[in-house]
Amino acid sequence: VPAATSCGLPSTMAVALWATLLLCAADFCLGGYTPPTKYLIVSNAKNGSIGYVRLSREGNLSEVTVLIDRDLVHPQGIAVDQKRQLLLIADSELRKVVSYGLTVHEDGTLGVDEQTPVAEDISSRWVAVDGPGNVFFTDEDNSKVWKISAEQVL
Repeated sequence: VPAATSCGLPSTMAVALWATLLLCAADFCLGGYTPPTKYLIVSNAKNGSIGYVRLSREGNLSEVTVLIDRDLVHPQGIAVDQKRQLLLIADSELRKVVSYGLTVHEDGTLGVDEQTPVAEDISSRWVAVDGPGNVFFTDEDNSKVWKISAEQVL
């Protein structure tokens, strides 16, 4: 067992941490660990749609699957709030930043619920979300970046 004080943690905590790392490493080596599925979500601003591909561990891509093909005009900015499972989209022609509840189905496909406005009457091409869920987006007409707190985003 490595010296428990070398990382500055109390000895019981360091030993528990070391044991946990060994268990995780053993699970990985024995094939017990399955990494999460990763997705690449893309916009097609030309036809107003959002799609995705599944990324495999081997680097292979699936075919593009359409996720949203209505109620958007020129989607450009995309962000995902993993904590609340929201897909955020900035659409400059729609003049909105909108959100969709994002779901991963048992078969690995993605799904969304209805569109919810986050900001309206704004020409935005960029949207981002931070760890706590605050949403940031551009206002091109006024050369500003706006923030909506996590508590205000549904």
